[in-house]
Amino acid sequence: ALGKEPVRLNREIFGHIGNRLTSAMFREAVRLVAEGYASVEDIDKAIRFGPALKWAIQGQFTTFHTSGGAGGLAEFLPKFAPGIVQRWKTMADPPLGDTRLQAELVRQMADAAAGRSVEDIARRQDALLMQMLALLSCGGEGTR
Repeated sequence: ALGKEPVRLNREIFGHIGNRLTSAMFREAVRLVAEGYASVEDIDKAIRFGPALKWAIQGQFTTFHTSGGAGGLAEFLPKFAPGIVQRWKTMADPPLGDTRLQAELVRQMADAAAGRSVEDIARRQDALLMQMLALLSCGGEGTR
């Protein structure tokens, strides 16, 4: 695919790496909506204007590596791992199979879409993805 790079899976596991990571984030996003912590729209904003900005440039590990200061990930982990572990302890599986929750997610997504059709959103997404891939291809070899 244009501008994409293959990823090597070292051992067999259900699902692609990217899909598994997306599923983990979606699980927490659904839980936050289900328990009333945030709306679908605000979760999308938090991702879009937060970690997704760096994720378009580099992955999660490199993001934390650069967040560790001069010591990189070796400095980041002792400093921030305890807080991350505390957050992990508060995470749980949301009842995604519950049809009432599904209906609420769909309703909030419709509100966030503000009248834009799925086709319009997808068309804009595809155009911007092509621009991002072109921009990223100008950046060389990433972290190598």
